[in-house]
Amino acid sequence: MNASLSVSTKAIFKSAYYIAKNDRLYSDHFGLSELEQLNGVGIGIGLHSRYSTVEITDHISKEIKSKIIRQILEVSGKMLVNIDESTSLGATSTLIVYMKCEVSKELPPYFLFLDLIELLDQKSEIVFEHLLNCLKKHGFHDDYLKEHLVAFASDGASVMLGKNSGVAKKLVTNYTNIVLWHCMNHRLELTLSDAVEKVSGVNNLKIFMDKLYTLSNNSPKNQHQLAECAAQLDQQVKKIGKVLSTRWVASSFRTVSVVWHNFASLYNHFPALKFDKSKSPTDRAMHSGLIRRLSLSRFLMGLPIMYDTLAEIALLSESLQNRNTTVAYADKLIRRVSFL
Repeated sequence: MNASLSVSTKAIFKSAYYIAKNDRLYSDHFGLSELEQLNGVGIGIGLHSRYSTVEITDHISKEIKSKIIRQILEVSGKMLVNIDESTSLGATSTLIVYMKCEVSKELPPYFLFLDLIELLDQKSEIVFEHLLNCLKKHGFHDDYLKEHLVAFASDGASVMLGKNSGVAKKLVTNYTNIVLWHCMNHRLELTLSDAVEKVSGVNNLKIFMDKLYTLSNNSPKNQHQLAECAAQLDQQVKKIGKVLSTRWVASSFRTVSVVWHNFASLYNHFPALKFDKSKSPTDRAMHSGLIRRLSLSRFLMGLPIMYDTLAEIALLSESLQNRNTTVAYADKLIRRVSFL
């Protein structure tokens, strides 16, 4: 009976691992269990639900992480700490902690997710304390970090890379041998933001997208009408909202691309709505302003230029996000785009 239980448990764990590794839905686990039964594999009567799959994958990931960390500590290779900030669905600021570490001269470095930390306070002292506690919790104590921590990477927020009291400054004070690195993609976004501020012709597209987002986001009826006009555009407006803001440039390109490919539908959509008596005077005036902006020669000439420019920068952005990209290769990509 114990042998039978062991075989069935192994089969269930392998199915859960397959789902996690291939980014499948947890609900697929029940279907895979039925398939294994049809193929004659004994999987027992338990652990078939998606809730069981969540627990199993969580258990497997913790075991794999613990094994890798033990291997890293034994090998004592050089390590890099990479942190990123995000916001949860509950609007809570979170800190995502990654680590890159070499385990062998023959093997590529491990890129390992360490922890997700909720931040009730975003002061640099608090963030620094949370980061150190996270590292120590996984076995990376002060003596180990002083010898093996060689780099720290993050975005350019003042909390992270502030010259006087940022997290990076505090790390350098404690671990003097580290190199500080500002995320290349974030640098690219800041460069693009500075360029947009100096090129006034871009404002036509930004204003159009901002008004379109406001119009559809504040009214379910307008949103439904926009969806009928161009379903793809409606999806992008709800998902992204604005262009050339703090979003990744690839997101801005997708939005501009959809406007470019649905230009005729948009142009035919707004004139009828500006005379719709069922709409408020404000909405009618906004529709009138949108069709007037679409008709501007500056908008018509600027849209294809923006499309071509963002297409190249988006390719660069996505290439820089590849975890296999090296500094030398990134420099080559940036120089190639700068010559276009």
